[in-house]
Amino acid sequence: MKRLIGCVVALVCVFAWMLPARAEAATPSTNSALERVGACIAGGGEGDLQLLIDTSGSLAQTDPTDARVAAAKYLMGQLSTFVSTNNARIDVAIAGFAAQFEQQMNWTQLTSGSLPGIDAKLDTFSHQNSGQDTDYWNALTGARKSLEAQGATSGAHCPMVVLITDGEYSIQPRDTLSAAQVKQQGDPKPYAPNQKLNTVAQANAAVADGIKDLCRPTGLADQLRSDNITTVAIGLSSFQKPDFSLLQGISTGTTGTPCGSLTKPAPGAFFKADNIDDLFFAFDQFAAPGEAPIAQTAGVCTKTACPQGAHTFVVDSSIGRVHALADSTVSGAQVQLRAPSGKVLDLQMGSSAQHGTLASANITWRWVSPRTISVDLQPTNNAQWTGQWALTFIAQTSGSRGRACICSVISCPCGPTRRV
Repeated sequence: MKRLIGCVVALVCVFAWMLPARAEAATPSTNSALERVGACIAGGGEGDLQLLIDTSGSLAQTDPTDARVAAAKYLMGQLSTFVSTNNARIDVAIAGFAAQFEQQMNWTQLTSGSLPGIDAKLDTFSHQNSGQDTDYWNALTGARKSLEAQGATSGAHCPMVVLITDGEYSIQPRDTLSAAQVKQQGDPKPYAPNQKLNTVAQANAAVADGIKDLCRPTGLADQLRSDNITTVAIGLSSFQKPDFSLLQGISTGTTGTPCGSLTKPAPGAFFKADNIDDLFFAFDQFAAPGEAPIAQTAGVCTKTACPQGAHTFVVDSSIGRVHALADSTVSGAQVQLRAPSGKVLDLQMGSSAQHGTLASANITWRWVSPRTISVDLQPTNNAQWTGQWALTFIAQTSGSRGRACICSVISCPCGPTRRV
């Protein structure tokens, strides 16, 4: 148990690392970077989150269902809950990037009231998938300048970049573009001002210049780190299997391609996501800043609940909320929530948030994909709330075999003001 903004918070993450598809942190040191953000907010700082979303043309093939948008909206929803529960403050800005950095939503305080507008802005990225390049240097330079300006406002700040991309650092040759189209790309590249981009060889040479400036000592990666900006990168893997080693090096400092010299403390985190469910779990790991996951896995029951498929957690009267994100390898499995009294609630599938009560607790759940469910529990009667709860996946077809996992944040009630 640890103190986080006036609450004792225990994170029990029953996290199935053995599943074939799961977003994994690049190294154990990943959590220390996220914990640093949480400690900053716990100390009274304002969280500043610059979201960077790839808008390159390849996304039409690699993310045709717009998983990046759904997952980003999920992250904003969870952070909004974190803010209201802990009386914290997080400001968000949203940018797209391909050849250039383009701020599309200026700094906005994240609240339940501002969330619909933020979600609406994220929805516009569903149609943004025609960019020429995947320019890490321009994206991160724009993010750094944005966070620098935000940090100049009064008060202590806890800056963070979250970058979502489906590809490697790349520049497309300009040989087929008109002069007007070339100008739209912002050429020449600021890190390669004398480099033409007409051929593949010239474009690759410019990429090499960008990587050199990113990763040299005192280069862009080190500048982000010296500014105390935590960098979280999400690599959207696909049938093309992009090489994310440079992205790993930029974000973690210790894995992938060596990048920069300021590698301690851990500068950030990298997650690779093979599908939308991976994205939800990657985002859920830092939707409550400062908490580190514990890994475990369990089975999926067949037709009826079974002990080996139960994910259990124990609460008492000091616990004021439980949030869980859970999924299984079996699509369409039923999920059952069991209270300490033995009463159960079937968490039926649906396209929107659903509500129910169990053991005098208010239950809200939403299926964010056919395999992944988000569940929130809040007590109204401590006598029925206290004890062991269980969440179980139940396959509806005989012979179905699979694994399931759950990440849960268990928190005590928070006072009306922020405490250290």
